[in-house]
Amino acid sequence: MKRKLFTLMLLMLAALAFSGCGGSSGPVEVSVQMSEFAFTPTSFTVPAGGEVNLTLVNSGALEHNFFIMKAGTTVVDAWADSDAVNAYFQHEQTPAGETVPLTFTAPTEPGEYQYLCSVPAHLQQGMQGIMTVTAP
Repeated sequence: MKRKLFTLMLLMLAALAFSGCGGSSGPVEVSVQMSEFAFTPTSFTVPAGGEVNLTLVNSGALEHNFFIMKAGTTVVDAWADSDAVNAYFQHEQTPAGETVPLTFTAPTEPGEYQYLCSVPAHLQQGMQGIMTVTAP
């Protein structure tokens, strides 16, 4: 009887230990600082389909926004209103001095996704980066 109880306890401990292995490790935490005219960091990596807790910190003197473009879509010279349909994720307004916490689900397709500020002239001055989505 004691041996069965001991074996059962060992199996329960093993199950508990292995339940923490593999699978989802929770949301990815990403902080992006916005200033004139740059994002820091200029790149970050997230797992495909994973939850992302994004914190935007506007340390600049101007308002900024944050757009992640869909796979295969890049805005090169200047933002046009027609580019909005190609946004995967968007946050329209982060006032100067403000911090904004956001949550989104990363794309399920691995690849590189451009992020940018669409405020006129900000992209042209270099306010863009790359979000890399990796296979889970």
